[in-house]
This record gives sequence, structure tokens and C-alpha cells, in this order.
Amino acid sequence: MASHAGHLRPAVFMDRDGCLTEEVGYVNHPSRIRLLPRTAVAVRRLNEAGIAAVMVTNQAGVARGYFSEETLHAANRRMNGALELLKTPSKAKIAAAIRQVCNA
Repeated sequence: MASHAGHLRPAVFMDRDGCLTEEVGYVNHPSRIRLLPRTAVAVRRLNEAGIAAVMVTNQAGVARGYFSEETLHAANRRMNGALELLKTPSKAKIAAAIRQVCNA
């Protein structure tokens, strides 16, 4: 069996709502996304340390029909755009977004 150890990268998995962004209930419009004050700095520090910042989000609102999957993607794009707009010494970037859509 081949080893993939040379390709592994450490990662931190962070919840979107309440960890990276303000907890505002269902984010049924991209304008409701607001980064928490230290989100950009934290993500930038992870990036600089070679650690992937991965956003995880469970969005029952999609499963319940409160908003569409496109609205979810637009909200995530807005969050990434907000990270890019902040003038930090090096760009803060979310490496991936993992979502779970369930009726929980």
C-alpha cells in the first residue's frame, strides 16, 4: 500500500455560524453574513502556519425549504469576499467549505 503521508496537510475545521460568523438564525440572504471580529486574523494565522482553514456548516434551512442551496452558496461567497476585502498582511482564505443539508 502506497503512503500518502507526503501529501497530507494539517487542517482546522470550523463551524460557520457562531464560530466564523455571527449567529443570526437562518441565513436566508447573503446580507445576513457578518464575520466575527477576529475571524480574518485567525484564518490568516492558520494559512501562514500552513494549516488549511476548512469551514463546515450544517444548513437545515435548505432541507426545510426556508432558502435555496444557491442562497447558501451566495452566503458562503459573501463570507469569502469579506475575508478578501480585509487588508491583512497576507490574504486570509478558507481552503474548502463542507456543508451538510439535513432536517435536524
